[in-house]
Amino acid sequence: MARSDMVISCIQGTMATSSLKLLLPVLVLACLFQFGYGCSCYPESLKDLYCRATFVAKFKILSTLQVPKQDNTDYYNYNFDQDGYYRVRMARRTWKFPEQDNVNKRRLYTPASGGMCGLYLSPGEVYVISGRISSDGTMYVAMCSSIAERTPVSGKLRRWRRNPPQC
Repeated sequence: MARSDMVISCIQGTMATSSLKLLLPVLVLACLFQFGYGCSCYPESLKDLYCRATFVAKFKILSTLQVPKQDNTDYYNYNFDQDGYYRVRMARRTWKFPEQDNVNKRRLYTPASGGMCGLYLSPGEVYVISGRISSDGTMYVAMCSSIAERTPVSGKLRRWRRNPPQC
């Protein structure tokens, strides 16, 4: 093998090694930063959540999360951000509730997955829950925009039943 061939072979080997040294960290970083979809909430005060809510009331949870069935074989048309609902019994005591006739007081709707900020509630438990009521009378709650405290509730929330905060 000629001396010039040895030099070219050595240079090519060095370039391959330096390219590999550069490529390896890029691949490791690419594996670490995969796309992930999940719920992340901006921290809000109890007062802000209370003021933005359409309703704040006490509910007994009667069922686990009920999610309408989908065709699981059709992955491309699967609805991942589907809503589910809890069957509930609303107590007479409320902190705030609109005078709206068409409200379905027997169901609380929430996203069906935690990744879409769905609220997980335990059947048989009693909670004070805040949320929004849509124009069609559906009560809607989500992890980031709702208060969900098991009873007995905090002193601040208990006081607000008699003296609501200035919103």
